[in-house]
Amino acid sequence: MQTFEVRGERDSGRVRIHASGEVDLATAPRLEQCVREHVRGETGTVELDMRQVGFIDSTGVRLLLTLEAEGQRDGWTLAILPSDAVRRIVSLLGLQQRLLAPQFHVERAPLSAAGG
Repeated sequence: MQTFEVRGERDSGRVRIHASGEVDLATAPRLEQCVREHVRGETGTVELDMRQVGFIDSTGVRLLLTLEAEGQRDGWTLAILPSDAVRRIVSLLGLQQRLLAPQFHVERAPLSAAGG
């Protein structure tokens, strides 16, 4: 199991949160607390760098959806920089357009009627 770490920073009007390890039931509250501490009063982009996250469970995905909705309500935009693990689960759930930073949007290939 990878040790979870999270840290945030403000730089030139931009908020960056860096997370590494596993985002799950045990660690999601720490990620949430860090994000909330750094987004107070923000109106720009909040970049959540998850490129070092090796695992995310449903608790982590629910947190990302909650943060995205709160950002819309409060006037800031959540932009997630995903690891392969995060991108995989977000894509499987059809949430890549909603959660991932634009440079990580990948169109899903259409399923063929013939199954191949």
